[in-house]
Amino acid sequence: MDPAQNPDYKQQWHEQVKCMQGKGMPIIETDDGWTWNSENPNVPENEKQIEFECQVQAFTKK
Repeated sequence: MDPAQNPDYKQQWHEQVKCMQGKGMPIIETDDGWTWNSENPNVPENEKQIEFECQVQAFTKK
């Protein structure tokens, strides 16, 4: 999870954001992370679970 020690960090972060979008998170990727795609987004009730599952999926060594 440390970009200074992980040469694949940027690609894995991109995979996490795509996963979250695919599971209904109304987000857009930014240079330093992600943000909601509107001021009043329709956030899924299980947003934290989605974020965690996608983080594990993207950052687990394959």
